[in-house]
Amino acid sequence: MTPGSDILQKVKPGDPLRIPARTFNAFVDAAIDHQHRQRSSQTTAPPRSMAGDASPNAGNVVLIRNDSGQDRQRFEILGIDAPVFLPADHLEEFQRQIALACVVPVLDEHADRFVILSEPVRAGAIGRAWAGGVCPVQVAVDDETFMFAELQDGDATALKAASSGPITILWIDAGTGIKWAIVRFGSAPAAGLVPVKVWRDGGTTDGSKTQQCNRTYRVRTIDATGPSTGGALLGTNLAPKKPPPRARQIVRSIQSRRWRNRYGLLQRPGLRALRRE
Repeated sequence: MTPGSDILQKVKPGDPLRIPARTFNAFVDAAIDHQHRQRSSQTTAPPRSMAGDASPNAGNVVLIRNDSGQDRQRFEILGIDAPVFLPADHLEEFQRQIALACVVPVLDEHADRFVILSEPVRAGAIGRAWAGGVCPVQVAVDDETFMFAELQDGDATALKAASSGPITILWIDAGTGIKWAIVRFGSAPAAGLVPVKVWRDGGTTDGSKTQQCNRTYRVRTIDATGPSTGGALLGTNLAPKKPPPRARQIVRSIQSRRWRNRYGLLQRPGLRALRRE
């Protein structure tokens, strides 16, 4: 007889059911041990979506079919061609599960329609990929000041750093060449802001306490090397869309908020103090 078997005796149909205290306590101990094991495995195991074996239903991860004609490695980039199941042919499958047929990216066709593989996928096989969100990827860098990226035409192995683009570089390894980066894609950059270079090209005054600035500006992309060289020209003779308020307007605004002391006017802590003249 094995240890403890005296308290775990099976019964037959029709036998009276009597559960001794030791038997009931053994059931409780087994349940507690099972719960502890579950909690331990959940604490130590990384989420599937972070480990690369991402669930097809987790976040921005979708199923893709590799129609590029070659085996593809994890973190490579493919352009979205069409759903695997078209609604006209397989409506139920189209509605049940998103699956995308993907090909070698073409810049003109897939500029903002692409995926980044979260696992290796053989040619013609089904795998998983990020269709948006934040993930690692390799980027070809020519200029370390670029903080955006775009597809490379006909290249599935890496993105290309750019002065603007649909992909935001959150972090990238230092230097030029092929570098590992963490990127965000699938949504527009906050406020649609992109870095540019600006040169003054007109106007007569920088403004004063009583006179508004009337300067105009020439704007080129961040890769410009001078007012008329490098990068792309975005505009000339440009004036600020909304002129800054004059000093007296700032003072009146602060007064209306009752931010006053005996020596002048003070803004919130950490900002500049303004004195009346």
